[in-house]
Amino acid sequence: MYYIMLKKFFSIAAVAMLFAACQVVEVEVESVPGLDSAAITVGASFENNLTKSDISDAGAFTWSEGDGIKVLSNTSVWNTLDIVTGYENSGPRFDNAYFSATTFQGRRISTAAVFPKTIVPEYNSGTSTLTLGIPASISWAGTSAANPDVALTMQADNIMVARGFADGASSIDFKNVGGLFRLTLCNVPATASKLVFTTNKKINGSFVVETVEENNEEYPVIYTSDSYAEGENAITINFATLAEASDMVFFIPVPVGTYQIGFAVKNSENTTLWEFNSSANNRVERAHMKKMPALTYMVTVGGGGEGSTNIIVTPTSFSGDVFMPNTTSNIYVQMHETDGTINLKYSSDPTAEHPANVYLQALGTVNTLDINLPESHVELTGTSGTTTTIGSVGSYTNVSTLVIHNTITISSNVTVSGGSLVLNAPVNGPVNVDIPDNKVNTSDKKVSIEINKPIAKLEVKRAATQENPDKVWVSINKGASVSDEIKVPETNCNLYIAP
Repeated sequence: MYYIMLKKFFSIAAVAMLFAACQVVEVEVESVPGLDSAAITVGASFENNLTKSDISDAGAFTWSEGDGIKVLSNTSVWNTLDIVTGYENSGPRFDNAYFSATTFQGRRISTAAVFPKTIVPEYNSGTSTLTLGIPASISWAGTSAANPDVALTMQADNIMVARGFADGASSIDFKNVGGLFRLTLCNVPATASKLVFTTNKKINGSFVVETVEENNEEYPVIYTSDSYAEGENAITINFATLAEASDMVFFIPVPVGTYQIGFAVKNSENTTLWEFNSSANNRVERAHMKKMPALTYMVTVGGGGEGSTNIIVTPTSFSGDVFMPNTTSNIYVQMHETDGTINLKYSSDPTAEHPANVYLQALGTVNTLDINLPESHVELTGTSGTTTTIGSVGSYTNVSTLVIHNTITISSNVTVSGGSLVLNAPVNGPVNVDIPDNKVNTSDKKVSIEINKPIAKLEVKRAATQENPDKVWVSINKGASVSDEIKVPETNCNLYIAP
């Protein structure tokens, strides 16, 4: 048989999220002339603790049964080798391991290897091009749901490549080609069985391995793309159906790039239980992990806003008050379809803190939305890729701003009492902005109304008192129109209408 025997082990002390330079493992090859296949064992080194994700904050690390690599032979056959358990390095010194196969097609290892074994590699010897096929789904492996006191932590493998070694090379040295998203979801609903992670870029399918220089050394790398076929912007993680609500930690390997991300938690019938999307840009570099803020699922209705959560989800057909938690952190509110009224307000506790920003997402048609959050910046959006209808919107934002994005259509009217308005959505009825006597001045003593889509009518009112801002700025920008009439204050008001 072929046996690649470890001559030297060089380990590095590594802790979680510390990326040190790796050491090469030297190996010897015993070949058996005249045979086309034989058993084989390979020793390999890995760049850092981003190789695997089941690592503790102290750097404790564990290889798992079933882990494996794919290695190209000198006869251009990709062979799968599995971890040799009991001999691998674990704990904080883990950068070496043995992999073996009972049958190896070819005489010796050659040219390239990939990790993990779920990657589908192709190598063009004519152009020396290595292409990686990243699967669209991952099967959960990690801590069991049997321990409800511990967050369920997924084991995910960052994508790595060893390449450039000649036939019969004396070492296999793996380097990261991309990075990871770390997504912590709290209180994931019972009956959930999959997470669909989505982005605005390509994250599965075929990627060509390129070369990047870092610290005067060359490393393999794959980059994301703005263009992709249907479904190539998502990775599905399948896990055992949750018997009860659980905290879960997901690791999603992605190519290098800047992403806007979202996710949908679904059950076995593919029904969406929890959905989240963000327009924030998140940069993922080679050999790094992007740790996202933890998100908590909670249905909040009635009550006084006690507790701590930054995700609030209203059930289908809900009508009533939704109280903001006692926090200055950002709050996300997801609203399912309802023919009733959703009224957003602060806690009745006069000492409660108020969120700086509140991000509203309509997951279905909402009849009436009342926003009574005078000290918070508020943004309203629909579901990505569709247009969501809201009957009427009433807002009292006072010193801050209400932004309505273009994934929303307002079928009736918008009434704003207080601060500034940015309207990127069409309104089939009137838009009324009332700046009340108790308006608290902004730092520049200005309130602005920005219209960027067609509306039926615009009326802006203000009281001529010292409590009001010095100026009101109204802009009807390119792409916007007012089909009926525009009424604005006669004094201290600038009106701009784009040609």
